[in-house]
Amino acid sequence: MQPYYPLKVFVCGDCRLAQTMDLLPHDALFREDYAYFSSHSTSWLDHARTYVSSFVERFHIGEDSQVVELASNDGYLLQFVKGSAYRVSE
Repeated sequence: MQPYYPLKVFVCGDCRLAQTMDLLPHDALFREDYAYFSSHSTSWLDHARTYVSSFVERFHIGEDSQVVELASNDGYLLQFVKGSAYRVSE
């Protein structure tokens, strides 16, 4: 039987941001047998590469722009920005 965890979602009355409440410690979710790393999935990396290209064009990211990746699993998006003319914050 799989463990059951309650889902609690909070919504800001001003901006309508919805987020879940963290109920479990990090080590309860990412144990030794946790085997998924986004940077090892070729289809996901292809998607990430395309996504980076699209947001660079859509948001007019230029040499003076700074790209910040927050809350990623293992920095899979920044690898397609690093080494370019953009400033990167990890």
